[in-house]
Amino acid sequence: MAARGESQGLQVALIIFVMITVALGVTTYIFHNSAVKLADAKKVAEDSARAQQASSEARDAQNKLLKSLIGYKVLSEAEQRPLMSELATKDAALKTEIDEIKRAWDEDMALFTGDVDALGGEGWTGPENWMSLPDYLIQVNQKRNLEWSAEKTRADTETSQKVAEKQAADAKVAAAEKGLEDAKTGYDASVAEYTEARSTWTGQTASLQDSVNAKNNEIKKVSDEASKQVKLLESEKNRSELLAQGLKSENTQLKRKDYDVPDGKISWVDQKSRLGYINLGLSDGLRRQQTFSVYDRDETNHSKAVPKAAIEVTRIVERHLAEVRILQDDLKNPILPGDLIFTPSWVPGRRVHFALAGFMDIDGDKKSDRTLIRNLVRVNGGVIDAEATDEGELTGEGMTVHTRYLILGDKPTEKSDAKVLQAYGRIETDAQQKGVETVSYQTFLGWMGYKGEVRTTQIAGGAANEVGTGEFKPRTPARGATGGAY
Repeated sequence: MAARGESQGLQVALIIFVMITVALGVTTYIFHNSAVKLADAKKVAEDSARAQQASSEARDAQNKLLKSLIGYKVLSEAEQRPLMSELATKDAALKTEIDEIKRAWDEDMALFTGDVDALGGEGWTGPENWMSLPDYLIQVNQKRNLEWSAEKTRADTETSQKVAEKQAADAKVAAAEKGLEDAKTGYDASVAEYTEARSTWTGQTASLQDSVNAKNNEIKKVSDEASKQVKLLESEKNRSELLAQGLKSENTQLKRKDYDVPDGKISWVDQKSRLGYINLGLSDGLRRQQTFSVYDRDETNHSKAVPKAAIEVTRIVERHLAEVRILQDDLKNPILPGDLIFTPSWVPGRRVHFALAGFMDIDGDKKSDRTLIRNLVRVNGGVIDAEATDEGELTGEGMTVHTRYLILGDKPTEKSDAKVLQAYGRIETDAQQKGVETVSYQTFLGWMGYKGEVRTTQIAGGAANEVGTGEFKPRTPARGATGGAY
């Protein structure tokens, strides 16, 4: 019985072992199958991710090239080549698409090459991308309008002259015809008298013939005079055309005029009263409170030189004479008659145009002094066309080819607000495209003769005197005087 019980136990154990082995085999197969499927799914996902990454990189390269063509962020040829290679490698379809767009861009830009050459004029440029195309077309339209207006004025003047000449010629012809008619009447009277006095007929006939000849000569003279007037009119027409061409050339030269030349000079100065006179006045469009930097009379490159003094207009005296007060000078190198004066914010008879951008801290207190720069421009007769504010706003009507200076402050860094950085970049790019000269605000202040709220002048021995803002007793230099009082 004991042996039988042990045999049954072994059988049960064997059965259980077999069942467990079968269960383990089935479970192992199921898990292996799942692992194989997961590995395949992982490979598919990795392949898809690589394809998506390549597609994303290709589209990013395409976007950069498209932005360059549009003009948002222009790339050089050297910068475009690796992007084109990346497109060809990662997405041939996008490469084909950007090639078609590039061909269209080349065709569009080629359309305006002829216009640029025909319009001509130094300083004239055509569109460089699609974003600059509207501004170019506006410039072309404005130029055409000006040419049309000038031509219409010239044609109207020529027509008026021709009408006047024709009226004068008609009057002379009418007078000649009347004279001829009078001669004919006299001739008829002479024929009537022929029957009365044969003896006097020959003399009267000769006299009448002389009269007719004289009238014919007068008619010929009138005709010759009319021909001369026609030739004179043609000559005036040619002269008007040459004059129009000269004015056009002069306008081009004025547009390219280097403003960095002296605006005038010191006519007379008195250090004791700290007053002086300059050779600018009412006829030059000068205004009170206009400031000038002063340079030695022999200075030939004052735009880069350090000014010796600063003056401010206090009174307009005559057409070409104004009183000034000395804001700052150095008695070791005093102001002398004949010294040159200069300011970037004023040109005789015109208003100078400016633009502003960047952070401007004059006194080092970490606060913007933009308002001071703006007021200096405006009080001296300048015009602010455009401004990128400290908050990143673009204000004003925008720069044009007539904008003279872009006054730049400190450039925003990568840590600055994106809006501020973008506004600064846009106005700087616009200045480059329109050929606007850029100067730092420190250089501008030096040109203006600005030395801070307290302006001082150095005296012998190194001491400095503060120049107040009180009234000065007017003093006028003697007529014809060329020297200064010291």
